[in-house]
Amino acid sequence: MLGQLVSCMQGTRTGLLAEIQGWIQRLGSEQVFWVKGRLGTGKTTIAHTIAKHAQDAGLLGANFFFSRFDESLHDPRLIFPTIAYHLSRFHPAFKQAIISAVAADPDIAHLQPANQFDLLLRRAATTLNDVRHPIVFVFDALDEFERGIGSFRDVMYLFIHGLATLSPNIRIFVTSRPEPYIDCLMRSVTTRGLPIRVYDLDRDPETRDDIRTYLRTGLVQISASWCLGDDENQWYTADEYRQLVSRACNSFVYASAALRFIADPVAYDPRGQLDVLLGARPATSSSNPNPHSALDNLYMLVLQRAYPESHETSEATLEMLRSILAHSGVVTNLTHSDYSDDMISHFISCTRVDFSRYLRHLGAIFSTREDGFLVPHHWESFTKFLTSRKRCFDLRFFVDRNRYQLRLAFRCFETVKRCYTEHMSDLPIVPSMTAAAVPPHTEAVSPQQRGVLVCFPLVDTLDIEM
Repeated sequence: MLGQLVSCMQGTRTGLLAEIQGWIQRLGSEQVFWVKGRLGTGKTTIAHTIAKHAQDAGLLGANFFFSRFDESLHDPRLIFPTIAYHLSRFHPAFKQAIISAVAADPDIAHLQPANQFDLLLRRAATTLNDVRHPIVFVFDALDEFERGIGSFRDVMYLFIHGLATLSPNIRIFVTSRPEPYIDCLMRSVTTRGLPIRVYDLDRDPETRDDIRTYLRTGLVQISASWCLGDDENQWYTADEYRQLVSRACNSFVYASAALRFIADPVAYDPRGQLDVLLGARPATSSSNPNPHSALDNLYMLVLQRAYPESHETSEATLEMLRSILAHSGVVTNLTHSDYSDDMISHFISCTRVDFSRYLRHLGAIFSTREDGFLVPHHWESFTKFLTSRKRCFDLRFFVDRNRYQLRLAFRCFETVKRCYTEHMSDLPIVPSMTAAAVPPHTEAVSPQQRGVLVCFPLVDTLDIEM
C-alpha cells in the first residue's frame, strides 16, 4: 500500500510534520493525533508521509488506508485481522500469539469485529509489554469506513479507544473529513479518559503556503519538460501564478488537476492551456453556489473542451462517454487497479481503440498505464461532481447513478445467462470472490469465463433504487 501512494512534496507541511514527529516521540502525551480537513487538503499524502517515516524508523506497527471504492479497504470485518497481521510482522512474540489464536479458532476471520478484536489483539497485547519505543498506527480516511455493517459506533470506539489501551506506547495517527458523526465519536472517546490531539487543516495557515510551493514546483517542472524558459525568463507572469494560487483555494486536488491540464500532452501547448484555464469564466449556476465551484469549473472546462456543444458532438457520442465514465467506476465500488479497459469494454460494447479515443482529451482527469489499466486522478472528487445535478451543471455530462447501475446489472445477468452453460461448467464459482481474486491475464481462465466471474462482485456492489 505505501508504495502506491505519494509523500508530501519537499518543503511543504513542514510545521505539521515536525509537530507529528515530536508527538510520536513524546511517550506519555496524547495517544491519538487526529488530522481533519475537507476533500483535497492533503490528508492522505500526510498520512502516507507519516507512515513512511515510521516504517523507515522501525516504528510502524500497522497502517490502514480506508477507501469506499475497495471492499477490502472499508469492510469492518477486515480491519482487525489486517492490524493483527501487521503487528505480527512488527513483533515476533505477537506473531506467535496470533498463530496460537488462529489455531484455536480457524473461523476467526468470520467473527464479528468485537470478537476479532478480543481474540486477535487484546489477548495478544501482553506481548507488546517489552517494546520500549513508540508503536505507530496510521489510519487514513476514517470517514470512508463502512457504516452499514453491525454497530458502527461500537466498532469505531474499539478502533480508536480499544487500540490505544493495548499498550501505553501506541501512537494512533488518524485522518478524516470533519464529519459530525466522527466529531461525536472523538468527543465520546475523550470523555472516557483518552485525550486526543486535533489538527484542523481547514484552519491551517500553512496550507496556502504549501499550495504556493506545490504550484511553483509544478510550473518549474513543466518549464523544464517543455524547455519553456528559466528563472529569469519565465513563461508565465507573477499575476498568473497568483491567480492559480487563488483559484486553488487551499485545495491540492485543484492544484494537481490544474497542473495536469496545463501539461496535457495531447494539447501539446502549456502556454495556451494556461491561457484557457485562467481565461475561462466561472460557468456555475448562481442559484446553486457551492464550495467546490473552482474545481467544478475546471472539471467542466475539461469536458466541454473535449466535447463542445455543437453538431459535431452527437447525443450518441455523449451517451458513450457517459457510459464509459459510469462503468469505469462512477457507479461501482471496485478498485480501478482491478478493472482494465478491456474488461469495461466487455460490459459497454466499446473497443479498446474507441475507449482510448473517448478519454484521450481528459488528461487532467484520466491517464492510462502502459498495461492498459485506467488511472483516474482524484477519482472520488470527480465522481461526486459527475453524479450531482447541481455541480455538473452541463447536464450533457451528468451521470445518473441509478440508471447506469441498472444497465450494468442487466448486462451482468445477460452475460451470465449467455456464457455460463457453454464456458463455466468446469470452473467453480466462489460466492465471496471479488474482482481482485480474478487474475486479469491467465491461460486457465478464458475471457468469457473471466467476464462471468467479474459479474458476481459487480452485482454485489450495486446499490439500485427500485
